[in-house]
Amino acid sequence: MHIINFRYPGLNLDYGIEWAAENQMILNNIESELVATAISLSYFEMERSKPYESLSVTLKREKTRINEILSENPQGIDVDLILKREKWARGEIPTTYQHSVEFVFAKSFLYSVDAIFKLLRVLAKVEDIPSEIPVIIKELISKYPNVSKLRNSEAHKEDRIRRIGREGVKIKLKPLRNNIIRSSTGMLISSTLNDNKLGYTMDNGKYGELEVSLDTLNVLTEAYQKILDSFDWIGPAIQFPIE
Repeated sequence: MHIINFRYPGLNLDYGIEWAAENQMILNNIESELVATAISLSYFEMERSKPYESLSVTLKREKTRINEILSENPQGIDVDLILKREKWARGEIPTTYQHSVEFVFAKSFLYSVDAIFKLLRVLAKVEDIPSEIPVIIKELISKYPNVSKLRNSEAHKEDRIRRIGREGVKIKLKPLRNNIIRSSTGMLISSTLNDNKLGYTMDNGKYGELEVSLDTLNVLTEAYQKILDSFDWIGPAIQFPIE
């Protein structure tokens, strides 16, 4: 499990009570989303590293079991269904599920990063915010310019699969070239994993990706620490996680 670590320079923001309370709530929510990002990444990587039985070994084992089932039961029995139910009872999951689990955690990672960016955009516009904070936020978001569009494509698949962008505008696909897809006329990608990069066709017709990785998590955490250090605080410093 990836454990993120950062330091609150104090116990509370050293500003007016109402201003401090409102903005500390924003910081608390960013903290929660960073934790969610770390958890999603951890389970994404654990799922990808799981060893699975080779096809040849599976087929050999199933062939033996099929012969046993046929010898024990009359003709007309659904052998395939019996085999599947036995595997499910042992805790084995279908291949389609195995592939989907990676996507579940990758998409969770994307949603948490998008939530962090939404909170940061709000923070950047707060009146009397320390001047360096909007600069830190702008620099961070510029490193991942497609996050909002990627999340939007995931949230509105009903539109993307019909090549519909924002406000009902038809999407004109742009040429696409990466290590798995090459198309001069573009291709509609509702969601894909290119190694550890979660990708979608965006509302502008381009293909975009977000890397689901420790590098991304570290960049987010480091930026958050810079933001914390830019505020004035009162009280003793706190290391996160507290315990």
